[in-house]
Formats: sequence, C-alpha cells, structure tokens
Amino acid sequence: MSLDIFTDHVVRRQYVADYFFASKVIIHPYYNPETHNYDAGIVQIKNSFQGYKNIAPIPLQDAEVPSDTICYAAGWGYNNYDRKISLDNLQYATLQVISPKQCSAAWSSYATPQFICARQNNNGDVCNADSGGPFVCNDKLTGATSYGGVACRGKLPSAFTKVFAPVIREFIRSIAGI
Repeated sequence: MSLDIFTDHVVRRQYVADYFFASKVIIHPYYNPETHNYDAGIVQIKNSFQGYKNIAPIPLQDAEVPSDTICYAAGWGYNNYDRKISLDNLQYATLQVISPKQCSAAWSSYATPQFICARQNNNGDVCNADSGGPFVCNDKLTGATSYGGVACRGKLPSAFTKVFAPVIREFIRSIAGI
C-alpha cells in the first residue's frame, strides 16, 4: 500500500506525488463499519515525512471544542456529487461545530461520544472520497472525516471521529506514542 502525497515540486508543468509506503495499518479494535463508531486507524510508514517543505505535524486537539466554533475540513473528494469528478487540487470547506444534541437529532444512534459534528457554514461540505481527511479547529487536529449526508449538500451535518474522545485518544497514544 502506498500513500500519494502531493508536494510543491513540479516536473514538466505537472505536480508530482511523493510516495510513502505503509509498513502497517492498524484499525481501531472496536471499529464498526455499519455505524462508523470508533472510525479511527493509524498508518505507519516505512520512511519519514521529515524534510518535505509542505508536510508538517499538527498538534492534536486537547480539549472539547465548543458549539459554534468555525473549523475547516480538507480533502480530495468530490465537489459535485452528481458528476463525481475526482479533483486535482486539495479542497477545503469551513464548517461550524454543532452540539452533541443537534448531532443526535440528525443522526440518531449513529451520533456517539466518539464523534464531533459540524454543519456547512458558507462554502461547502465534505463528500465522497474525503473520508479520513483532517477536521481542524483552532489550529489543532480535532477529527477525521467519517460520514455525512448522502448528496454532500450540507442538508445533514458531517460527522468526524473526535481525536479528543478518550477511547480514540488512547488508541492513538497506544499505537503512535503521541
């Protein structure tokens, strides 16, 4: 398995991907693919991310993020669900955190304490192929894209695996040591 990460170098007017090969993929032991609960995994790579101009660590969220906080999600997913066109450029959307009660009202039993939910703010939503992408609040990695509305039009809030949830945080700590 390899991870394609596009950096800033260009060869013959095309962006070139740097390849990072996975040495191990660890899925949360309680992950449930039907409900998406415990939707977390760690990819260990054979080489290092150090020395690349546009790759840098981001601190993990260390506190609950209040409702109404403006955050952003990034990904390579569709920006038009109907056309399902893969994108050449990394996209992002600003989203507003909603309360766990609002998330539960929208998603019922799918909304567990392992998730943080956010709704479309003014410029988009997460969509297919954004899964696993970062959800960043106050310059800290707050979550990873897990699921959202079917047509990716912001009618339902998007759900992100919450890095600060104790069972997710302990998984990250036990595998990655951070």
